[in-house]
Amino acid sequence: MLDKLTDFLRVFFGPGNENYHFKYFSLSHIIPILIMVIIIILLYRYRKEIRANEKLDLKLRFWLGFLVSIANISWYWLFINIGTDPSVALPLTICETVMFFSPFLLLTKSQKLFDVFYFWTLCGSTNALLTPAVLDNYGPTTYRYYQFWIGHAGIMVVIFYCLFILKMNVTFKSLLRSIFWLFLMSLLAMYVNSVIPNANYLFLKGSEAGSSVLDLLPTYLPVRFAILFVLVIILFSLAYLPWYFINRKTIKEG
Repeated sequence: MLDKLTDFLRVFFGPGNENYHFKYFSLSHIIPILIMVIIIILLYRYRKEIRANEKLDLKLRFWLGFLVSIANISWYWLFINIGTDPSVALPLTICETVMFFSPFLLLTKSQKLFDVFYFWTLCGSTNALLTPAVLDNYGPTTYRYYQFWIGHAGIMVVIFYCLFILKMNVTFKSLLRSIFWLFLMSLLAMYVNSVIPNANYLFLKGSEAGSSVLDLLPTYLPVRFAILFVLVIILFSLAYLPWYFINRKTIKEG
């Protein structure tokens, strides 16, 4: 019995199965996204009730931030235990940065953090949710599968919690702030990629093992970076577009 449990844990927390390939839009892909959508709908449905109950609001913010940050931190714990690889184990990605700082965002209600994370999550996490390339060797029998979905779907829930419950808004200044901080992170990622063999932070060298829209981009760094930067501006602008009309309407009514 103990041997079977040991074998299960070894596989569950292991480095994945090279012969397993995650299928996009299969049940193991759709179900986590469906659960995320249901949670977001429930937040919107009961937004007034949650706002009116300060204790409930605080508990939800605490546990949501705790769950998302633990999902992120546990990934680094897993690397330490199965072998740390600095080419993939550093928190130099958009989604992981948002996961790490989610408790600070939720508990401090920081508008500056939300300004950045709103765009990073909607534009970065959406791509990860639709094409989870990092799960190519990980299925529902592995810890990485659940860690990925809790973390990436979790930060999407965090953003909508801030929108629906905390009533945070987005301005043009938010757009500029998010682009500025992403640009700085990109410079840091380029440096790390240049000094650590096989490092590919922010996908500046190429996409991951599974298929992704990033496969269409060239691998030559200057061209790839320029195209990615233009795409970021386009995607962030689309994410800001509804707020342009909302803020414009608010100014006219005010």
